Amino acid sequence: MGEKMQGEKQVGTRFGLGSKSRVLVWLVAIAAVSAGMVAAFSLPVGGTHKPTIEITYPLDGAVVSGMVVIEGTASDDIQVLGVKVSFDLGATWFDAIDTSGDGSWSTWAYEWDTTKYPNGQQSILAKAWNAHDGHSMADRRVIIHNEGNHPPHVKIIEPKHGSTVSGVVKILLCAWDEDGNDDIEKVYVKIDVGDWHEATFKEINKECSWWVFEWDSTKVDNGWHKICTKATDGKAWGDSCISVFVHNGHPENHPPHIKILKPEAGTTVHGVVQILVCAWDLDGNDDIDQVWVRIDSGEWLKAHKVEVNKECSYWALEWDTTKYDNGWHKICAKTTDGIAWADTCIEVQVHNEKEENHPPHVKIQEPLNGETVHGLVTIHLCAWDADGNDEIEGVFVRIDGGDWHKADFLKVNAECSFWSFEWDTTKVENGWHKICAKATDGKAWADTCIEVYVHNKDDTNHPPGVKIHEPVDGEDVHGVIPIFVCAWDPDGNDDIREVFVRIDAGDWHEATWVLTNAECSLWVLEWDTTTVENGWHKICTKATDGKAWADDCIEVYVHNP
Repeated sequence: MGEKMQGEKQVGTRFGLGSKSRVLVWLVAIAAVSAGMVAAFSLPVGGTHKPTIEITYPLDGAVVSGMVVIEGTASDDIQVLGVKVSFDLGATWFDAIDTSGDGSWSTWAYEWDTTKYPNGQQSILAKAWNAHDGHSMADRRVIIHNEGNHPPHVKIIEPKHGSTVSGVVKILLCAWDEDGNDDIEKVYVKIDVGDWHEATFKEINKECSWWVFEWDSTKVDNGWHKICTKATDGKAWGDSCISVFVHNGHPENHPPHIKILKPEAGTTVHGVVQILVCAWDLDGNDDIDQVWVRIDSGEWLKAHKVEVNKECSYWALEWDTTKYDNGWHKICAKTTDGIAWADTCIEVQVHNEKEENHPPHVKIQEPLNGETVHGLVTIHLCAWDADGNDEIEGVFVRIDGGDWHKADFLKVNAECSFWSFEWDTTKVENGWHKICAKATDGKAWADTCIEVYVHNKDDTNHPPGVKIHEPVDGEDVHGVIPIFVCAWDPDGNDDIREVFVRIDAGDWHEATWVLTNAECSLWVLEWDTTTVENGWHKICTKATDGKAWADDCIEVYVHNP
């Protein structure tokens, strides 16, 4: 919140209860967004990780009308959970549609009916959030102009809806505009949930602006597929969709063959063994796409191609038999030519001479058991192995029941293999905590635990305060009204993270930040009172500094004609 226009502290030092003050502060909020200060909305909420989001269409400053498909992208190193769109400074959010096809929200869209909004400048906000409850926003400013323009129409002439297609399909499109067919600027086509591709203009007549797009149906699976098109006159969009059945025949295919050449079935093996596989196809050995090998019921592993000749496509994989118990084991291999599969299995006996191994030891040297610690603590560890201290492959540390973290190697001598791990005790509560360590020589494990008492000086946090400034308690209201909320925190008004408002027992809605000064962090939410019945209604608000909450409620009387 530190970025929230501290230079505007002189604005609104008095939040009057009259209609003039209400309009003035509301205009300040609108002006802030119009001036490009929407960046204040992009602060992460609930964590330091936040996704990225961008509106790719329409462009900034574009003139729009009719039905507009808003398109954008979103990404995150964790996972994007959703995208919402708003047209009233965040007072109301609408769910966008994931068009990525893989659930990643890498591309998304929202169909916006601009005729429901007044002509003039309009801000578009888009919000993405992730699994850590962090979110980011993007904005666009466009001009709505619906007077004197009719949205275009577009229709797929060929192929026909429900028809069967194969090979390269020529998609013929007819787009027309009541304002003149030469107003059609562009026509796009997409298959299923794929990308939009621009069609090629063919000719124009009184009936249509004709466009064409070639689609290679062999690149999709046989079955039903959706063809969609959209056209624009530069101001509004028209679209339509049809479904067709793709049926591409395949030439006669002979299934491949596969054989395990080495090791031979029934033989005894030990150490690292090369598994050599020969795969061939009557349609051509270069048709063998891949060979996989697995041991017993383990995972299928990709073999690597060695060579190809007239007889075989040769593939190899190295198998470390020392990682398996002595005894009989099954080796299986499978291959495909891209259409059909072949597989084979053999059994071999593993016999490795086992070397006696002594398990390692590990000790936490610092801090001592029962010691009181605070701040950043370096945990020093000593690990040793009767077979040689350089046999210690890794040392790990965990606090209480948390995750294991690998310690950093320091040095090795005749006594110990020394390791260290840094622990920030300020991230846990004061009190007793368990430190555990484990070490491995690659074959066996050793572990140990101690307990220490964490005592960090508490940073006192004062809970915030919150008050509904407008409307006032008991006031008569009607129509669409802004609800102004003043939230403050003794630790600093820029510590106010979020403010929510709800009507009666409804859902909590996130308010929009307006400005911050010495008295208050001012937030606003628009309420359409026509959506509730006339009579007394309860308005409640709550605010948080990220650690504690505050709330306030009033009652107003709704009186709409």
